[in-house]
Amino acid sequence: MLGYAVDEIMNTQDLDKEWRKIVEEKRCSQEPGCQNEYRLVRKDGTDLWVAVTGNLIFQDDGSYGGVIGILTDITGRKQTEEELRATEDLFWKSFHSSPCLMSIVSCTDWKYIDVNDAFLSVTGLVYDEVVGRHDGGLGWVVVNEEDKRILQEEAPFKNLELRLPDSLGQEIEVLLSRETITLNSNPCFLYVGIDITGQKKSERKMSYQEQRNLAGQTSTGIARDIGNAINLVWRCLKSLKIKRALLRGGIVVSCIALVVLLTTAYPRSNFGDEKYVIQTDPGNVAKSASVQLSYPQAPAANLHQQHQVLSTYNGKVAVLMYHDVGPNGQSVISITPQHLDADLTLLQQEGFHIIPISQMVDFMDHRATVPEKAVVLTFDDGYQGVYQYAFPILKKHHAPATIFIIGYTVGRTPGYLTWPEAQEMEASGLVTVGGHTYNLHWQGPTIKPNVDEPATIAPLFDPQTGHVETEQEYEARILADSRLLQETFKCNLGHTTPYFAYPYGAYNTTLIRILGDAGFRYMFTTSQGVDGEKADPTRLYRITVGVVWVSTNKIPSIILSSVSSSATPSWSYLE
Repeated sequence: MLGYAVDEIMNTQDLDKEWRKIVEEKRCSQEPGCQNEYRLVRKDGTDLWVAVTGNLIFQDDGSYGGVIGILTDITGRKQTEEELRATEDLFWKSFHSSPCLMSIVSCTDWKYIDVNDAFLSVTGLVYDEVVGRHDGGLGWVVVNEEDKRILQEEAPFKNLELRLPDSLGQEIEVLLSRETITLNSNPCFLYVGIDITGQKKSERKMSYQEQRNLAGQTSTGIARDIGNAINLVWRCLKSLKIKRALLRGGIVVSCIALVVLLTTAYPRSNFGDEKYVIQTDPGNVAKSASVQLSYPQAPAANLHQQHQVLSTYNGKVAVLMYHDVGPNGQSVISITPQHLDADLTLLQQEGFHIIPISQMVDFMDHRATVPEKAVVLTFDDGYQGVYQYAFPILKKHHAPATIFIIGYTVGRTPGYLTWPEAQEMEASGLVTVGGHTYNLHWQGPTIKPNVDEPATIAPLFDPQTGHVETEQEYEARILADSRLLQETFKCNLGHTTPYFAYPYGAYNTTLIRILGDAGFRYMFTTSQGVDGEKADPTRLYRITVGVVWVSTNKIPSIILSSVSSSATPSWSYLE
């Protein structure tokens, strides 16, 4: 057990102070029985924990003669206890340092056992006012009546909206989740909440038009980007002080602008004929026109003779942009599983190497290299079809990908991912989850007449009150959303993220600065191009391929043409 030979330990005098104390106690009490646990040191220097059960032997003169008993090796048990103790220490450190509102409530009497600093900071309460108090005594109120039963049941739940009065009587709105844990052998509830007060206030200030934009974000997708591009054309024309007399042919101008933008964004693709309905006056749905957009049907090699298309590339990364995957092609940004499977099959057959986003940024930071014809896959918005349909295909091809999610929609909006699905995909090692705002992926009115702009890049105008956000209010809204997104990641995935995709590809210097302050380092646009070692990490290019009009066989030529030509911005909002 100890690794010693008998003659190595016989007649040795090695009683430590603790054992001498026990011997003296037993001599005085005349009770020879002993039972205790000791840490011994083996000959090789490792620890041996033993449980000693036996009797001490005393000579006639009262001197200690030894012990007769049994030694049981309990080293494994002690190691387990130590690991549990370390795990418990880690839990408590995470509990008290978390930015989420965290509390522990007894399952037997529903009283608070502990709360963290974030809970006290948000509620304005004092620790002694909460601990020992009944869970219902703080005044939690469910927002939706149908959730009241869930709150009262003794079962875990996810993302319930509740209101709680703070110490000043003001209502705090919290997104609350509950799990069952065991603490000191006692069943308890662990509550984790996210303060969404600021976010909910912003939502209530949104006009009807803003609410409509938010509700329709799943179906409009690229079509809304096109509408936004038309608005941009009108803005540019106005900024050039072109008289309104020249804009009476609004439909013609808008159609020409649309053709220019689409052929610029997809200059090397063979799309065929597509028909769209273009709304020329954003304030009047009746003012719309159907337009047939025709694209050249010539072979790809003849599309652009002004530059030579390469057959390969090194030291660059092509970031491909997808959105949704589903069986029925719900929108122009939703492709079928068969389409995605064919895309990945062809890319691998053509010698493209699909790499994780982490390798790309390590390459940009001079910590790694990338292979020839390197490609990164990205999926925007966090649709549920990415888990249901795309994830199995990614696993089939061993293809890593990044999903940019809208934090608010996860687990609450039909058609979007849940947190367990995001966790499962991350745990596979194939999927990285990045941010796409917490809840600012929509367009709202600005002070400019008939102009809606992405909520991330402009102070908003409330037509009902006439209030226009100040620059300070705009920045505070963006910062609150960015921080809430990171806190949501930390609470649900255990980490923050350095990756961000701009909604609609829209950005400005203020947004870039605030995202950086919130911990985002690598920001992706929708501008067409590839990224090299010296790429600006706040303006990374991507290539749109996950749309119904880009066929699988055109993707290699689109990538290689993007490498051959200079990057083509879609539309930026830098001011």
